[in-house]
Amino acid sequence: MVALAASQALAGSAQPLSASGKRLAAAADFTQWHATITTVVILGAHFAGADTSELFDLYGTVTAIVDRRCQQLPERQTRAITLACYDLLTRPDKEESRVLADLGRVAFGLQLILNTPCAIIAQRAVLPDCIYIDSNMLMPTIVEGHPYRPAYMDTLQCLADSANAASTSVHILVGRDFLNEVIAHKQIARREAEAIGLEDPSELADHILYYGAETTNVFVGAYASWVGREQIPISFEEFLRQAAPYDTERELATYIEKQGFQTVDLRPHSTGEAEVFADVEMGLQTAYDQDERSRFDPKQSVLIEHEGKQLAQLSVDAEQGRRSLFVTADARLRRLAVGPVLGRAGSVTISHIALVQLIDMLVGIKSDPTSFGRLLWAASHDVV
Repeated sequence: MVALAASQALAGSAQPLSASGKRLAAAADFTQWHATITTVVILGAHFAGADTSELFDLYGTVTAIVDRRCQQLPERQTRAITLACYDLLTRPDKEESRVLADLGRVAFGLQLILNTPCAIIAQRAVLPDCIYIDSNMLMPTIVEGHPYRPAYMDTLQCLADSANAASTSVHILVGRDFLNEVIAHKQIARREAEAIGLEDPSELADHILYYGAETTNVFVGAYASWVGREQIPISFEEFLRQAAPYDTERELATYIEKQGFQTVDLRPHSTGEAEVFADVEMGLQTAYDQDERSRFDPKQSVLIEHEGKQLAQLSVDAEQGRRSLFVTADARLRRLAVGPVLGRAGSVTISHIALVQLIDMLVGIKSDPTSFGRLLWAASHDVV
């Protein structure tokens, strides 16, 4: 157990534990189990929609549980147990990943049952006609080496197979405006790799240890996994040539279309649609202007423009009777997409994790358990 290792570390050596050490290990094991089960319920509520907070604080939840269960232990020992529990949830080995993946499935299913199941099934469990993908899900899906790529690829493949079995089709769409964000992200990765010296194995290892392959720049995270898997030194530029062979929006569009995505223009095609686009884009800009967070963390206007076009397209789809979903890891956008102007589009905007768990519940995803587990547990914070 991770907790046992933590207890041995506290003792200062790998010698057999004393009676007090064994009691600490037992307390750590019990606390770890309690933290895992409690976190499963909270995490399930967050992803299923019962908890509408912008962020899920995994470390804070574990800390609160450990503090409550280990009040009689010295602070140094409780912190060690906290770190052991948190490490189990965020850096599991293959066997632990399988267990955590199953717990994640149970949590999501339980919260769907508890959180007005009839409404959820009626709105989300019916196969949509099309799914729009935000750039923050597109990038990990198409960049080979990223830890989430297996889970995302398997999800989309299972969705396509399910649609074929039902004699229908589901179109996976990407707004062309979002392609600009992917190219910009790649350019940022180049600058980071050069500035930090990420081709140095020790610098790369330190960077990933601090930020995590899941939360750093997508291309940098994929590069770290690529280098670690192949165990062969490769320059960052050579990695990009192999894993991300595009430098313009047109090249990117061609690349993702070969992988089964469709690119679409997010623009009105009639006077009526133009009015919808104008209302939604203005409504979203107003929502950001009035958001308290914008005072210290304003979002770039070009990103708000892209999001406004996407939400407007969802509203147009709904008026025309098309069942559409928009998948985004941006919790801030999902939180603001409410009310009479934005709420219609917001009701069909879901997180990347919700999509994976929804498809897993409906048809079952035979994904790499490590990728699936890391997606559910290591991604304790959405992109904001």
